[in-house]
Amino acid sequence: MEQELVTARKDWAAGLLVLLAEILIFYRKIIFSAHFVIPWDFRYYHLPLASFIASSVRHGQLPLWDAYTYCGVPFFANIQAQVFYPPAWITALIANLFDRDKLYYFLELHLLSHILLGGFFTFLLLRELQAGRTAALIGATIFQLGPYFTSQTQHLGAIDGAAWIPLACLSVVRLGKTPSLRWTGVLALSLSLSILAGFPSAAGAAFVCVFSLALSLIAFRMSPPRLIFSCAFATLLAVVISAVALAPALQASSLSVSKFRADFRGQTFGLPWQAFVSMVWPNHYGIFDLSSYKAPWNPTFLYLYCGIPALVLSAVALYRSLTVAARKRSSFRAATVRERSAAVFAILTILSLFLMLGTRTPPGRIILPLALNLFGDWMYVEFLMIGFSLGIAVLVALGANALSQKYSIAVLLITFLDLTLVGSARPMNTASVDTEPHINHTTFAGSKELLDRMREFVNKSSPPFRFDTYDDAGGWVTTAAMTELPTAGGNDPFALYRLMQVRLLFTKGERWGRYYQVSQLESPILDLLNVRYLLSQSPLPPNSKFVHVADLPGRKLYENRTALPRFFLAPNVQPAANLNEAIERMRSPDFDARSTAVVENGAEMHAAADAHEVVQVIEYRPNEFVLQVETSEPRYLVTSEVNYPGWQAWVDAREQPIFMTNGAFRGLPLSSGKHLVAFRFRPRILLWSALVSGVACVILAALLHRQPLVQRSHA
Repeated sequence: MEQELVTARKDWAAGLLVLLAEILIFYRKIIFSAHFVIPWDFRYYHLPLASFIASSVRHGQLPLWDAYTYCGVPFFANIQAQVFYPPAWITALIANLFDRDKLYYFLELHLLSHILLGGFFTFLLLRELQAGRTAALIGATIFQLGPYFTSQTQHLGAIDGAAWIPLACLSVVRLGKTPSLRWTGVLALSLSLSILAGFPSAAGAAFVCVFSLALSLIAFRMSPPRLIFSCAFATLLAVVISAVALAPALQASSLSVSKFRADFRGQTFGLPWQAFVSMVWPNHYGIFDLSSYKAPWNPTFLYLYCGIPALVLSAVALYRSLTVAARKRSSFRAATVRERSAAVFAILTILSLFLMLGTRTPPGRIILPLALNLFGDWMYVEFLMIGFSLGIAVLVALGANALSQKYSIAVLLITFLDLTLVGSARPMNTASVDTEPHINHTTFAGSKELLDRMREFVNKSSPPFRFDTYDDAGGWVTTAAMTELPTAGGNDPFALYRLMQVRLLFTKGERWGRYYQVSQLESPILDLLNVRYLLSQSPLPPNSKFVHVADLPGRKLYENRTALPRFFLAPNVQPAANLNEAIERMRSPDFDARSTAVVENGAEMHAAADAHEVVQVIEYRPNEFVLQVETSEPRYLVTSEVNYPGWQAWVDAREQPIFMTNGAFRGLPLSSGKHLVAFRFRPRILLWSALVSGVACVILAALLHRQPLVQRSHA
């Protein structure tokens, strides 16, 4: 037994080294040259989230509330931020320890390490299916360098979540052979990491793979029915482990525009059939040069290239699996493990294929919209490409196992070279800094001067003035948590619904939108939101209240000198029954944001207009702020800080209720006199969900330290 373990470890080490070498070559430009970066969302969405976590760690704070975006958002509730994903914290700690300016590079290494993990777990899965070492390496190569990881590199959570799926499948295979508490724990761990990685579509793909694999093993009598109960228990445990991320995310989703996703996904979704052309002609639609790309589909979903050898070998394996599946039961039991496994993974491949096509198939057109509306519209079916890619990789490896060692090595080399020459350094996974200029906490669009000048203007106030955009890059609002330039805008699928309804008072869009630039320059709501500055790459229309104050690199900066402070006192309160009524009152031409607050469930108030008033900011941090207020008349404290469950207020050390003010913000009434007002963010949902997850982690640890049940029975 000990000798077998030593041999297995050598086998794993050899496989890992080969796969690591492939990653180093395939992503050589990203790893070894500062001139190339992972593009698009990785830079403008995921990097700011990681930066906020790293910054919070440096300041000894929990990354709970982002005060820079959308006038404030519950950062911890954004599952894509990976606040509860352990590798994300490791990356942040490493960057803080070595060089915060290189966080982007460490984040790239974080992503590439997950691609390597996906390949290595696939190798282990194939070895468990009795594929030879070289054949297993062929399959692992196809998975880690194949269509999914190559085309979706920009999506950090999508890559991280997918990396654990082969390990989950390996756990199912092991559990199918022998019931084991330890492997049940491994399955729960892999599924929970897929969830915590922060991309629900990847987690959904993990569950599809696990249960389709389990049901296929049972159907082909390769496993007893109890396997489905082991998988169900592991799934339940994984969900409970992830409660600390899931519960806040579900709460945020119910309060955000994401609940209207069905409005904008439309009736047609999924990979287009035309994508399958890329399996033999990867650049048929010109996705390798997006400057000339004209097809109507997302170019990253038009890359399904697994390599020419893969097509031949997967076809051979698929033919054999279909032949085996058609045999009589007795003949099927006599088939080899590899033949039966090919039949099982053929089903996984076909099922994933059907699901990732979405409504492009007649059954999908009927079933999927109903299923998404019933269970929640949280999944992009296109990302079932994960299961398709993994299924192809397994089929290829099992097909290649029939080759001699010499031919297997040749196929491995050809497959690696083919996938590298075709997929490496393409627009969806590699960009030059010439087209993706540097962006970090000191530089925007490659310009340090631009960011320094912006900070010079907004930091004239404490806390800083907010800015917004009229005709400028969306990157300004998506990177606010990193640049620490407060904005009233943003671009996030978890944009709070109430805040977006307020923004629609001075922008154009739909109720489900998440990113709209300013269009109504004269709106008093801009004053209410403390929008002091407006950025634009083109001149603003003449005669607006915004005054041109500076020419910055590539754009103009305008100032709104009527912008209200973030905290001020209003003498009048207009009550509103609900959000719709509040928005209608604020839309009225008679609405005076300076003198009147629209308060839901509040009492009407009309106080003397003339009064001695002082509002001084004593302390301001993302998770709390303290104000010193003095007024000679009763007043209503108005803020442009977004209200959200978990915010609590104290007036003179006595807790007071917070009222929903002006549609989306915090406010409360104050009597005359001097007051110390404190607001702190203490979300209860985080406390109880963390407790639930903690108990589940204890159960998981107990499972992982138990020996398989079969060994105990022999003892």
